[in-house]
Amino acid sequence: MGTANRRTPAASAGGPPGRPKSPRQPFHMKGVLFVSLNRGKSSIVGVVAGLAVLTGFYLLTGEEGQRNAAPPECRKTVTLASSPEKSALLEDLAGRYNRDRECGDKGIKVLRSASGTVYEGLAHGWEAEEQDLDEVPQVWSPASTSWITMLLEESEGKSTRDGVRIVNGDEGRVPSVAETPVVLAMPKTIAEDLERSEREIGWSTLQEMADDPEAWLKATGGKAGGFKLGRTDPNYSTTGLAALLHSYAAAGETSTADLGVGKIEEKAVRERVRRVEAASIHYGETTLVYLCNLLRADFRGKALDYVSAVPLEEKTVYDYNRGDITGCPVSEKEEKAGLKDHVPEERLVPVHPREGTLLSDAPYAILSSADEQQKRIAEDFLGFLLEGGQQDALREAGFRGTDGRLAPEVAEQLRISSDAVRKESVLPSAEVIEAVRESWDDVRKPTRILLAVDVSGSMEWYPHSKEKADDVRRSRLGRVREALKGALEDFGARDEVGLWEFSGDRYSDDLPYRELVEPKPMRENKKRLEKKLSELRAGGDTALYVTIRDAYRELAEAPDHKSTAIVVLSDGHDFYKGEYDLNDLKADISAEGKDRPVRVFTIAYSNDAPLETLMEMAGESGGYSYNSSNPKNIDKVLREVAGNF
Repeated sequence: MGTANRRTPAASAGGPPGRPKSPRQPFHMKGVLFVSLNRGKSSIVGVVAGLAVLTGFYLLTGEEGQRNAAPPECRKTVTLASSPEKSALLEDLAGRYNRDRECGDKGIKVLRSASGTVYEGLAHGWEAEEQDLDEVPQVWSPASTSWITMLLEESEGKSTRDGVRIVNGDEGRVPSVAETPVVLAMPKTIAEDLERSEREIGWSTLQEMADDPEAWLKATGGKAGGFKLGRTDPNYSTTGLAALLHSYAAAGETSTADLGVGKIEEKAVRERVRRVEAASIHYGETTLVYLCNLLRADFRGKALDYVSAVPLEEKTVYDYNRGDITGCPVSEKEEKAGLKDHVPEERLVPVHPREGTLLSDAPYAILSSADEQQKRIAEDFLGFLLEGGQQDALREAGFRGTDGRLAPEVAEQLRISSDAVRKESVLPSAEVIEAVRESWDDVRKPTRILLAVDVSGSMEWYPHSKEKADDVRRSRLGRVREALKGALEDFGARDEVGLWEFSGDRYSDDLPYRELVEPKPMRENKKRLEKKLSELRAGGDTALYVTIRDAYRELAEAPDHKSTAIVVLSDGHDFYKGEYDLNDLKADISAEGKDRPVRVFTIAYSNDAPLETLMEMAGESGGYSYNSSNPKNIDKVLREVAGNF
């Protein structure tokens, strides 16, 4: 997915005391962890800033982690946008806070949204149709300070379209409520094989294995097949950005602290990063796509076939190993088979890279969208989160507290010491982060994609009824045509995108699908795709299975250096000849035992769409299923789909 054209939406500091100090080293003051965003500030300035912020928080905590001042009256609602990995926990803690403060239907309201998505809205203009929130929140807690760094850079240049600022970022510092390091998650069997080969695993190991496939096969005994890397989109995913920053540092034989724009632009460095990206099986907007597919593979006893290594947060590894993956689309058939309650047999091991790693440090930013009373409530909730009971709850959920310590039971499951000091990497400047993000389209693995659009007769209907629309622009197909034309902006210039339409006559021998645009690089194909999308017309029966089978066969012939995917958008069940059924299709598109499967990404459009069937197809291929039964969500869903490429 390209950064130059896309509607763009950027890994961090924090940790236990006792480490060697760095210019960006956070410091602690009576339970408050401040994360420094600016290098070179003197410790005296930092302490003064910390005292100022602390005073603004009503002297939040005392020696035993309790408030020293009366809390503000809870008469307004404060919306807190949280990154997905902690949103459910923060929602529980907000409920505890609201009851404690007798807020009634007011108080803290936590909503889940990807860090990059909120960043895009805050930095470049809030558009509700592309957000999970209708309005700008009053508090933002992304996964990592990297997003805060980017927003502060934007607001200092007065370039945020809506004028939103961080109001508790004195001297470039915002408080942190927890932390979790980015690790290299590997299936236990693979991690043990590498350990026996006496390799000290780090970010440079990814480079070594991508450069030398034979070394990988030798180290793992060939039992896991070729080296398969999981990656997420650095424009939306915190771990994706952290991994790309570390990949550049490893390729340039430097550290993230010393990584400069000049190094990022060196041809040799870029080429080394490209070779690592070439090992990616596909991309995901977030790590959820990988975790859902890995859980399915493990359920079948085939976890090693899916992925060799994927950058994840330590807390996410803990959740996965317990079978706790919120948000995975599971069909009724899979649920009956036991997938929903499955605890992985091939556990993931959180490998802490030898060079060090960036942290997801859960910053807590109060925004200028809050009025004075909302600011006081937001400040009070921050103090509440930093108290001992809430810090314990965060640790028990798999996070490290602001002191860098894990809960003993979490440490035991992860097989590391509860007070183990990670080797922490330093977050580079906003300029470097931006340069890395802008390089993404140049270094990522290109994808060959077929867009397969259902143009059966039901696509003439209104989105919410079975009545034929009086204007094609108001029909299901009309909405889809416009949404797909907009989504073309989200593909990279080197992605090869083609277009098929499908519908057929059950009583005819003609093929039920037609190739309208042959897959070619987007820089050549965009205008042709826009033209053909505008010309789509509805009519005929839904020939879902045969179309996907033949699209799969065509993409299977793509060159090895490209990922391949089919994006299927349909509003109805297969209603063709019945000679080829769902089981036949699943056997043909199964990812099992294939190093380079063609992945199928399905979009259910309208309430008539066969959501269960589409989930089964996507899951079998190692792809992912999206639900746009509410047609208003189609633009957002297509952006999420494009995040896989």
